[in-house]
Amino acid sequence: GDVNGDGFSDFAVSADWDSISGDFPGNVLIFCGGFTPDTIPDYICRPLTGDESFGWSIEGLGDITGDGFPDFAVSNGVYDDTGRVYIYAGFSTIVPIEAEIIMPFDSAISSDSMQSTSFFVITDHIIDDSTVFITIGSDTIGIDYDELTIYGDTITFSPDIAYSDGDSVRICLVAVRTTAGDYLDSVVCTDFVIDLTPPVLLLSVPDNDDTVRYRPQVCAWLLIDSISGRIGGIPVVSVDGEIYPTDTRGYTNYKLVWTIPESTGFASPRIPYRICLSGICDIPDYGEPNCSDDFCETITFSRQWIFGFTAQVSSKEPIDFYIGQSGSATDAYDPAVDILMPPPIPSQSDVRIYNDGLWLYRDMRPELAESSVWIVKNLDTAQTQIHWDNRLLPSGIFLWNDKIDMATSDLAIIDANDSAVIVSKFGIPEIFVFEIPQRWSLMGFPGYSAFDNVDDLTKLDVIGPLAHNETGYILLEKWLGCRGFFLFGLNRAILPVWTYSANRNTQIINRMWNLLAPPMDSVNISTEPDSIFLAPPFELDGEYYIPASVLEKGKGYWFFFTDYGEVIFGE
Repeated sequence: GDVNGDGFSDFAVSADWDSISGDFPGNVLIFCGGFTPDTIPDYICRPLTGDESFGWSIEGLGDITGDGFPDFAVSNGVYDDTGRVYIYAGFSTIVPIEAEIIMPFDSAISSDSMQSTSFFVITDHIIDDSTVFITIGSDTIGIDYDELTIYGDTITFSPDIAYSDGDSVRICLVAVRTTAGDYLDSVVCTDFVIDLTPPVLLLSVPDNDDTVRYRPQVCAWLLIDSISGRIGGIPVVSVDGEIYPTDTRGYTNYKLVWTIPESTGFASPRIPYRICLSGICDIPDYGEPNCSDDFCETITFSRQWIFGFTAQVSSKEPIDFYIGQSGSATDAYDPAVDILMPPPIPSQSDVRIYNDGLWLYRDMRPELAESSVWIVKNLDTAQTQIHWDNRLLPSGIFLWNDKIDMATSDLAIIDANDSAVIVSKFGIPEIFVFEIPQRWSLMGFPGYSAFDNVDDLTKLDVIGPLAHNETGYILLEKWLGCRGFFLFGLNRAILPVWTYSANRNTQIINRMWNLLAPPMDSVNISTEPDSIFLAPPFELDGEYYIPASVLEKGKGYWFFFTDYGEVIFGE
């Protein structure tokens, strides 16, 4: 019968003398049934000391103990002229066993389309390969010696068909027994993803064949690996074959890589450069990395610029004048960067301004000047209106009286016999990253835009940016420094923007509600005229507005003003 309760019939063999020890007490050998029976006894029954001829007979008794297992009796032939009977109770030798995943671990990423799966079975007995059952998803895999390999305590499943890119694979060890009848206590599973594609380029700023004006910009690339979301190492940036330093920042599914041309020595005006990004690979947990081809683009830097103004004094004929880093600009005398020379021959073409008996011979302001100042003086007895086309100006670079961003206005007034200054501040751009949720969010542009990539929002399936004026919401065509706006992400996304930082910013504000953004965290706020700001500002928290206790860079806020005027962020 099944004396050990493993579901297989067992049998006993007796000998009234012990062939193993050579003595005559005798013994009984019990052989347990199973999928693969062998000639090795599983249990040996021996008599008490002094008994002889043990095993003279064996008799099954049925379940006399009532425990569900059959019992049996063994007798000896002679014991002090009397016999003796031994009663053996049946028992269960079957124990539940456990298994563990060796590879791939749960949630792993594999670049191997034939990724194998290995399980470790915790047992002291031999695994019966005919009892192994594995599932792939809802498909059950039984005995297939081409796919299953059993070595000691390890079961390895290797598929005979290839997985596809992006497959989510679930492998489960459903059942296994040992030759002793031990069974798997619970199903063991692992889930992993197949990634066979390298990262791709989502955004590049500047784009291929762009001409970059005003100042060398940050060159940046936004990479995405939609499956693993992990891009390894630090990609290499080369310019015409020469390697330049880079910086990186990682996000979920994305990696941002950039280099600053101004810090590296290239970027001469009007010369095209071929910039390549290489060494772009993902990081699978198993298998070899998937690596992309080099991303290359050609950009040209054009940093000579000129900008025109029109001065109008009452009904007099308007006067045009120009500033810039070009030979045709009519700059006023600046002793820091201009050279005074004796009067040249009158026909010389670059004679431009007569100033206190000296000729301003040539503007020597370098193309890479960090900042420049132009003085505009009104020598008339009436006010002068100065007009310009603010659509042609980058945000935050040109400041009227070192205060008002000239990209946000097109008119200024200089009183009689008074003067104003135009300050240009070209700095090294910084990168700020908007992390856009899958809903409406209220954000703000920190500082001033160094490169307008508003159009990239459509590539990311983002609606906006929607700013606000006195007539309602408007769709922005370019970034406005320190202005708030709404974005709606159809999916979660990130967008890097290139900014010039600002410690101080002045915005012309309307009466009542204005959407504004601080240039830095915890910035001071003042107004002209004084006391027109009605605190607190409000921020968007999910679906509701709440009072903002601290202003944060990159967020937009609703501000309420009781009158028209100016708001000043910073000292």
